[in-house]
Amino acid sequence: MRLILAPALIAAGLWATASARAINSGTRATLHSSTLCDPSVKQHSGYIDVGHGRDLFFWFFERTTANPVYTESWAEQTTSASASPPLTLWLNGGPGCSSMYGLFKELGPCAIDRTTNATQLNPWSWHRASHLLFVDQPVGAGLSRTDSQATESPMNSSSAAAQDLLQFFYGFYEAFPQYRDLDLHIFGESYAGKYIPALATHIVRANLALKSATTDTSVHHHINLQSIGIGNGWTNPLLQYAATTKAICPLSFLPAEVCQKTEEAVPHCTALLTACYAGKNLTTCQEATDYCEDKIRGPYMNTSRSVYDYSKVLPGPGQEEIEDPHLTAFLSHPDVRHAIGSRISTFQSCHLEMTGAFIESGDHGANASPYLEYLLSQKVDTLLYVGERDVVCAWAGIEDTALALRWSGATKFRTAATHPLTMNAQTNGFVRRQGPLTLVRMLDSGHMVPVDQPEAALHMFTHWLENRLAN
Repeated sequence: MRLILAPALIAAGLWATASARAINSGTRATLHSSTLCDPSVKQHSGYIDVGHGRDLFFWFFERTTANPVYTESWAEQTTSASASPPLTLWLNGGPGCSSMYGLFKELGPCAIDRTTNATQLNPWSWHRASHLLFVDQPVGAGLSRTDSQATESPMNSSSAAAQDLLQFFYGFYEAFPQYRDLDLHIFGESYAGKYIPALATHIVRANLALKSATTDTSVHHHINLQSIGIGNGWTNPLLQYAATTKAICPLSFLPAEVCQKTEEAVPHCTALLTACYAGKNLTTCQEATDYCEDKIRGPYMNTSRSVYDYSKVLPGPGQEEIEDPHLTAFLSHPDVRHAIGSRISTFQSCHLEMTGAFIESGDHGANASPYLEYLLSQKVDTLLYVGERDVVCAWAGIEDTALALRWSGATKFRTAATHPLTMNAQTNGFVRRQGPLTLVRMLDSGHMVPVDQPEAALHMFTHWLENRLAN
């Protein structure tokens, strides 16, 4: 990997390539262009005003032409609109964690060298196949911000966050009309298993309203959503908590009591979440989350194994790395902030107060499967991919979630054959597909597939864009 740009170089003057502009007298967006991360591609960063004093931070990279991958259909259709590379939005989870984590540590154009604090190119970046758009949301996460006069509590629901993101897209396309007609794919991981279904549903319904002329077409416009992709997503808590035993009980290195305590807690956890689903009572949903987190995940988290990858041994129980000091230092550096237009002086990877707010509101315990069922009914291609060594969003729970979805192709999906996902004559995972729904089990990876299997993750992503990730 080639070193690109260190803070010391920025201080020496390279940040002067950044430029800023505003549109609509600054009421909608403030934009910067820089050469950070990958100087060979066009990039933009800054803020989109989504209303009510809320500004969402974004960082956009055009697809690289230096080392593209899997572009057969684009090459064959150079005279059509589909010949253009698609646009992919990436969202990290939390809730309340920054998508800058995904940019610098998973699938973005560059990473931060831990020795030099410089950026270095990521050879498996997804911008080899698509334009990439990273957005910090909900407002308050990462580099996103509220107006200094705003006094509202932290964002606490996936639906409200989706509404802000819908407004973000209207503002983004207003600022960059050249990307408006591109195919849009929405990808993310973890709590994006709730964010993405809610956002995609808002987009589909907004498009339908636009088609029936029930919205102001001078302000809103069609969003060309093609697919969603969710990695190790948190979507159906009832099924996913219950399946924790399937994930951990076969692990011979765990004490037997971990499995026993977890199994004993499943019936009451299930009963609480059943009441949560039935009554949509926020207090009941909060109580369910509190109990299930303590009794279902608690025994495992008292071991020295990572909840994100059971093959990894921690220094001690619960000692997961939440904040990356290198990422924090880099995005808090004044010259980096200047280059990308950040208005946040001290970056945090995760907003823990926001995480608590989502739990207290009942959002964490609520079921997002109805959103997925609606999207499938609207023929939105849906990819659920899962690193098999994850515990917090385990393969078994996501498989159960996919099998329980109620849609027209459900019966055929449950009986569909599974096929290997191969690359370089090696099996990297297994694919089950029926109609718009695809489920992929990724081998030798945990909660963050692009971290553990970067080349295989890029292979999966590009094949998905090309509609070649099929049985």
